[in-house]
Formats: sequence, structure tokens, C-alpha cells
Amino acid sequence: MSLIPSKPYPLPTRYPLPPERRKPYIPQAKGKSMTIAAGFRCGNGVLLAADTEITIGDLAKTQHEKIFDISERELCWLTYAGTEEFALELVSRLHTNCPGKSDGDLIAEIKRTYQDTMDELFTQPPEGEKAYGDILVTLKHGTKMVLYKATNRAFVPVIHHAFWGIAQNVGESIFRTLYWPTLSVREVAYLVVYAFQRAKGYSKGVGGITQLIGVEDSTWKRTYFPAEETREIEENMDYFEAVIRPILASFSDLQVTSKRFSEIVKAAVENLKERRSENFEKQKLQDKQGNRRIRKMLDQDAREGEREFKPRRKSKPEPKITLL
Repeated sequence: MSLIPSKPYPLPTRYPLPPERRKPYIPQAKGKSMTIAAGFRCGNGVLLAADTEITIGDLAKTQHEKIFDISERELCWLTYAGTEEFALELVSRLHTNCPGKSDGDLIAEIKRTYQDTMDELFTQPPEGEKAYGDILVTLKHGTKMVLYKATNRAFVPVIHHAFWGIAQNVGESIFRTLYWPTLSVREVAYLVVYAFQRAKGYSKGVGGITQLIGVEDSTWKRTYFPAEETREIEENMDYFEAVIRPILASFSDLQVTSKRFSEIVKAAVENLKERRSENFEKQKLQDKQGNRRIRKMLDQDAREGEREFKPRRKSKPEPKITLL
């Protein structure tokens, strides 16, 4: 008896959805999104971090910022791991819906807008599509900064830290050994630059500049690193690892004599001190040059203001001519 049917089974008839139920087309995701984004609860505030590389297909790459300013007054920022189209659509709606709201009302509005956007763009998304909607949001609530994470339709606070994207496991494994909840925002920022640098080297689709924004509780002081400073931090981390590598190799080797091990440690310490001293002098020179530029700009503005507001001398009245 043949198992092959004599006639093919008829395919089910598919009818197009009515216009009110049609969804915007977003290609199906395969695996996690090609990026890394993270949020951290620090001892004195919160910190957001993301890379800047956008991967288009398997070949094209471009650079875009992935941390968006939702409300400057409420210190609300958002970062994402997923499709740029979904993130831009969500940010656009938040810019429309969030002005004038604060504290609990702002949190509720962000949650509602996020879930409405997910429902509109995805109908019961499968596992592969959930990666399109991973976000992290910061905002002030009372006298403290709060951090929320959202994926699919879940919207929950972050207790310690959260990673999204294809390098999620790499970033968590590296950062978990370095993180401590009492570390300050600035201390965590330096460790995040190091963790992201390693994640970029281990994960495909992650790259560009590490973008950071941190806010302290109560004082609302902000911490961020320009691109040039981030590159310098990464270079210093590479140098640090290269210097301590001989110590790692000889620390457990009992065939290395105590004298030899002391020489290795001493050489490493001297190299680190010298590098840090060079960085300190370089920073002083940059600050001095920056102060000069600022003073020059202020002097120029003052001179232009004097020229603009300097009272003009009254012109002498022309003599009247009387015709006889």
C-alpha cells in the first residue's frame, strides 16, 4: 500500500485581513537582536549603556545613538535592543504622550504606550519576535532615580542590573564578577566600558562606541563620557590587562621563586604608576587648553556685547538756514 496520496491535499484558503486589523510588516527575528544594551542600579543612582552599531543584514553596518531623551525635566532616558524601526516608533509616541507627566503618572504612561505599541505591531509574538521590544527606561521618582526593563508585554523594575541583546550572556558573565550594588555611578560606568569592550570582541553584531548616561539620586548629577574619553578608557583597560598578565601566569606557578615573583609584581606596579601619571598630566593639559578656549570665547562674547550695547554719540544738529 502506497503512503503517497493519489491526490495532493488542498491548501486552505487564506483571506486577507480587513484594513483595521492589518499590522505593519516587521521581518521575523532569528535569535537575539544584534546589539547590547544594559541598565544598572548603583549605590547612588542609575546608569544606562548601549553600543552604537546598527547591523543591516549580513553586510551593511552603520552607527547611531541608542539612548533617547524622553523627558529632560523628568530625567527620563530610554535604550533598546531590537529593531531600530520599533524603537523609533515607540520613542515618537512617548514624545507625544509623555509631556506634562511626572512620577507615577509618567511611569504608567510609558508602560501603557509600550504595551499598546507592542499590541499594535505584534499579535501574540513568538519567541523570535520578542527580541524586537526589549527596552530599559530611567526616570526620577520622588528623590530617587528608578530603572525599569520591558520585554514582550512585561514591564518591571530592575533591582541590580539588566542586559539585553545578542551579547547579553557575555556582558552578564563579565560584569557579574565586577559589580557590587554599593558602587557609585561613576565607578560602575568605568566597569561597564570594560565589560562592553570585551563583549564587542566576543560577539558579532556589537560594536561602535559605548554610550553612557548616568544620574545620581537627589542631586540629579549626570555622568557621561564623550567618545574620545571612552576610547582612552578602553586603551587603558587593554594596557592594564597586558601589564597584569605576567602576574596571572606566575602567581600559581610555585616553581617561580619569591624573588622573581616580587620583581614581576614590582615591574607591573611601576608600569601602571607611570601610565597613570602620563594620563594625569595629559588630562591637566587638556583641562588647561579647554579653560583657555572657554576664556577666549567668553572674552569674545563680552567684546561683541560691548560693541552691540555701546551708546552712540549724539550727532550735532545741523544749523538751520534762514532764507532772506
